[in-house]
Amino acid sequence: MTSGLTLYNHDDGTSGHDNFFFIDDADIVTELPAPLRLELTNNYASGALKDLMIGSYQYNAFNALPALVYEGESGSGGADQADANSSNAYFCRLTWNTVVWEDLLYWPLTSANITKFQGRSVMPLMRLANAHSYLDLQLKLKILAGGITLYEGASISADSSLGYLVFPALRLPPAPLSGAISAQAHALYLSGLKTTAGGYTLDIDHMLLLPLDSFSHYQALINLAQNDRLIDDAFEGLVNGVGSGLELSTHIPLQQGHFIRPGHDAYFYVFQSDGSDDAPIERTISVKVFYRQRKRIV
Repeated sequence: MTSGLTLYNHDDGTSGHDNFFFIDDADIVTELPAPLRLELTNNYASGALKDLMIGSYQYNAFNALPALVYEGESGSGGADQADANSSNAYFCRLTWNTVVWEDLLYWPLTSANITKFQGRSVMPLMRLANAHSYLDLQLKLKILAGGITLYEGASISADSSLGYLVFPALRLPPAPLSGAISAQAHALYLSGLKTTAGGYTLDIDHMLLLPLDSFSHYQALINLAQNDRLIDDAFEGLVNGVGSGLELSTHIPLQQGHFIRPGHDAYFYVFQSDGSDDAPIERTISVKVFYRQRKRIV
């Protein structure tokens, strides 16, 4: 795609509100994995672009795309709240007052859905509908199947200065399967711990399970103003910003360089944050994608 595709910071039922771009294998001519050049333009008029995370899910004819976005209101354990500034126009409000680890919310992962993951790694990113003010809040994720805990992630400190939370990467299912038959249904649990007395409230907008077949986290040195660009050229091994006609060092990539594989369709999901460390659902970027064809020579 070379014309530029606008991506939002969420993916719900609203037409055109997508946080991913798709590369069809039928449109790619390459005999070996091909490096990509991504041009990402901050076309959002109401704020600078800070950090970006991009992860891909790449699959052949024998696999399929699983559900990667889980709305707060689609889980069980909280109270749904209407909100135009949240994905799908709702968020889930969690309230509790115990001072032990408490299971707050869970999302069912059906047999058909968990089978599609085929043991792939994902990075859970949870957007908050509203900031919290707690200094001692700990959160963690668990995967259960048949009532048995198969995975319990390390706890994270829910930083009150962030409008989103990043959990440790995990595999779905947590253990490899043969793929000969469908996997057992699983469930994804969010658990919380507070250490002081009194009630707590946490407003969950949605969870994105960012796929990690290829992955980049671009940490900002300089935020991108409107119409500034971030370029990740995997063939050249360079990541640089462009603003006001000048090349700038704007971001440090924790990993850099995306690719596509022959015989595979690919979805690339994008998560954006702004200069206030929030993740507004309405913020947008424009994406252009190029690839470098590779041939096998024997």
